Amino acid sequence: MWYNFRMKIKYLIPLICLCICSSALANEIKQLPYANIKEGEKVCTAEGNNWSDKCKKTSADFFVRTADVFYSDKLNISFCTECSYVFVTKGRLIGYSPEYMKFYEFEPKETQVTQRELFPDEVQSLFKNFKVIKISDFSDKTNSYRFKKSHNQSIILLNDTDKNFGNYSFTTHNARFVPYTINNAIDITKSGMIQFSRFGDNTKISPWFILLAD
Repeated sequence: MWYNFRMKIKYLIPLICLCICSSALANEIKQLPYANIKEGEKVCTAEGNNWSDKCKKTSADFFVRTADVFYSDKLNISFCTECSYVFVTKGRLIGYSPEYMKFYEFEPKETQVTQRELFPDEVQSLFKNFKVIKISDFSDKTNSYRFKKSHNQSIILLNDTDKNFGNYSFTTHNARFVPYTINNAIDITKSGMIQFSRFGDNTKISPWFILLAD
């Protein structure tokens, strides 16, 4: 009996620790300015081909999100976003791909929906309180980028190359930051060096990128 109790405790303690760590991590993640359209939620097109996430029950042109696909049963069409973060702002449907680290706009065109990559200035206009840093801004020799940090600087890394950024994330030892719900955005709360990498790798295929916040 005592042996069974000890065995239960042995497996229970790591589980409790995992839950505590997961809860702490969740509390450290910040929300973005726009609410994400979750799985099962709807978007619809309105007059002038504008998007809305406030669909009426009588709407005949609504799309339901299933993972990264939006499907319209009534229109019998679907479109894949490859985006984990999708939102509507001012009649525009915008999505963010963590793998390509790019933002896209999805526009309805009669019987199909087209996809267009957003330019850096468009991303900047959407996220006015963020400093948008392009991958091409990093040094070709050191893969680093140095900048003067204002108080609690919010930044977004934007991929303007053909590189892939699956499983990339921020790590640091001396600087401090708070991550957002997408993998390329953070709030820097203390200056220092921040590494953006794939599991800490620095290879030709998966190079790291170093932010130096003064």
